[in-house]
Amino acid sequence: MKYSHLANFLSFFLNLKLKQKLLLSYVILILVPFVAFYQIFNRQISSIIMDNTNYSAERGFEQTYDYLSNRLNYIIRVANVIYNDETIPEILSKKIDTYPISDQIEDMGSLTKYLKSFEDGVNIEKVRLYVPAGLVYSHENVNLFCFDEIETTEWYLRMYSDTFKLKFHPSHLLLHEENDPEVLSVSRFIINSNNYKERLGVIRIDFNKKDFEQVIDNANTIEGGLTYLQNSLDEIVAASDNQLLNQYRLPSKIIASTTNNTNFRHTFLNSEKVMVRIKLIPNTDWKMVTVIPEKLITNKISSSMKQLLMIMLVISLIAYILAYSIAHFMVKRIYILKNQMNKVHKGILEPLVNTGSNDEIGELIIDYNYMISRIKQLMEKQYHSGQRLKTAELKALQAQINPHFLYNTLELINRLSKKNKVCEVEEVIHSLAKYYKLNLSRGDDFITLRDELEHVSAYVSIQNVRFKNKFTFEVDVDEQFLDMLVPKTILQPIVENSVIHGILEKDDGEGIIRIFSSVEGNNLILSIQDNGKGVPEDILAKINYGQITNNKGSYGITNVVERIKLTYGNAYGLEYSSKYNEGTTVRMKLPLPENKANKQSGLSTL
Repeated sequence: MKYSHLANFLSFFLNLKLKQKLLLSYVILILVPFVAFYQIFNRQISSIIMDNTNYSAERGFEQTYDYLSNRLNYIIRVANVIYNDETIPEILSKKIDTYPISDQIEDMGSLTKYLKSFEDGVNIEKVRLYVPAGLVYSHENVNLFCFDEIETTEWYLRMYSDTFKLKFHPSHLLLHEENDPEVLSVSRFIINSNNYKERLGVIRIDFNKKDFEQVIDNANTIEGGLTYLQNSLDEIVAASDNQLLNQYRLPSKIIASTTNNTNFRHTFLNSEKVMVRIKLIPNTDWKMVTVIPEKLITNKISSSMKQLLMIMLVISLIAYILAYSIAHFMVKRIYILKNQMNKVHKGILEPLVNTGSNDEIGELIIDYNYMISRIKQLMEKQYHSGQRLKTAELKALQAQINPHFLYNTLELINRLSKKNKVCEVEEVIHSLAKYYKLNLSRGDDFITLRDELEHVSAYVSIQNVRFKNKFTFEVDVDEQFLDMLVPKTILQPIVENSVIHGILEKDDGEGIIRIFSSVEGNNLILSIQDNGKGVPEDILAKINYGQITNNKGSYGITNVVERIKLTYGNAYGLEYSSKYNEGTTVRMKLPLPENKANKQSGLSTL
């Protein structure tokens, strides 16, 4: 079976053109290494991209995690500083009954100034202190707020059970004004140092949620990845993309099993393979979660391979163009030689100019030129022999033209002389002399169209004397064509046909003969029109198809058609149109002088 396939391929290859063989060889030599290179590089670049992606994801995760940890630790330290400041518990523990208004106002100023000192607009948005109701400054509502206002809030209730611990709160638990930014918060009770069970107030530190979302968005080194913060109650604290959160939020089971892994772990989420890493932020109940769909990496690999493939295709195309150019250059002269030899089959013998190359193709061109020169010599001999034969045929055809016309004219002269019609005899003799002078034309085969029309006019004059002026002869030929050379005696047989078989067959035997000219493309059309008897349709069809030459079988028209075709070729000749009992028009098609075919010779160059 293998040998059979090999034999078929060899047969196919051997039957290809030389240029196709060269191109096929180039294509194989280009494609085979490229395909092998692409396969090897595909595996290598996939491994490199996967490693780089993992490295970038790890770096992005760790850097973001460290930044969040440091920032939250700073907020925690601020909260601890405020919590450990003995001034605040001391002020808040004062009894309202014995707390003068002036002292309250003074303390309000001190507290406000102290709390504002921690608000840097970068890490901390606002520091709030919730104080007992009844104090003058409990409704200051900038940094100092009434403790009673928060006792029913969700975030307060969550921290109530842990008197001595910091609590972190997501933004959806916190009330904020319409124009205020969304915040995240950390809060803690202010405890009476003399009675740890007494809660004097609540310190709450707010920080901008949007800043945290921008920070965690930096963890996504791959576009389309998701990073979010989630607390111990599985509530979302902040996310880099809320739309992706709906698709890639991890269930509690995966979070529990993956928390604090040292690197990314592969798992399935909704039948989709993803890379996951989760890490708990110290001193908080917040976990940082990053999810990277693995298709993003494969898409990146696919994109890189497509770029590589495009580069390889461009290189292959350039290589193919170069291969094509080389193959074309190599076989160009062979094709030219082949085309020239094909022209020989059509009778076109043209030598090739050798570019001076002495290779095998140059030797073939030399041998081809020698062969062409020998064939042209033989054809020249044959051409001259054919010309002599053609001239003899034309002269033989001319010799056949109506010898009986002379006999009829001489008989007419004889009858007129017997009747002493001297003027008519003189007119007939003058017309006859002119007729035969033009007919003989000093032995020339071609005469001007002007002389040919005079020749016809002489014929009509003789016939008018013979038939008592029953014929009107009109000529409307453009002056520019009158000096054009045409084969002699090509109009008279047609006019004779119009007289004898057209007009004379009418009841009154009278009629008009018109000769006029027109131009169609590169051809001159001479129309001979009469209003004679006309030709029946069935006979007219046979005439135009060449089955008969006219309606009476005269050889005169045959003579004209053969001489025109011998002179100009088969594209030229006569065409009949007629309406019975109305007349006939014969269109004679001749080439214009400037479009006559001339023999030319030339060289085809490489």
